[in-house]
Amino acid sequence: MNGLELARKLEKQPDSRYNFIRWWSEDAGQDEYETLEAFMETASEEQQVAGYELLDLEGMWDTLNRLHPDQVTREKRLNGEFIVWAHDSGAGEMVIEDCPYTPEALMTILKLELLQERPLT
Repeated sequence: MNGLELARKLEKQPDSRYNFIRWWSEDAGQDEYETLEAFMETASEEQQVAGYELLDLEGMWDTLNRLHPDQVTREKRLNGEFIVWAHDSGAGEMVIEDCPYTPEALMTILKLELLQERPLT
């Protein structure tokens, strides 16, 4: 199916538990992760989707933690839950950032970490 067909299918069966989608095509070498909202906005007939999985906040956390276990931890504090993210500053220094435990922060960290692993073409 194509991305637009999947978006229409998901639109007919909304489920507020899910914030994210992991999808893949048969010829792509890596899964794509997006917020469900972003996927719905950008879905097109050109995207070939071989399969997908909807993820909630905890499912995306599990994915991020599985892919980068040494770089992310979760902490509960008086003012909420946070992700402690250790990453390279780009200048060879390790930086520790505290990010809110939100769908937007998880997606930002995941995208930035995946971009660092992908070879530039």
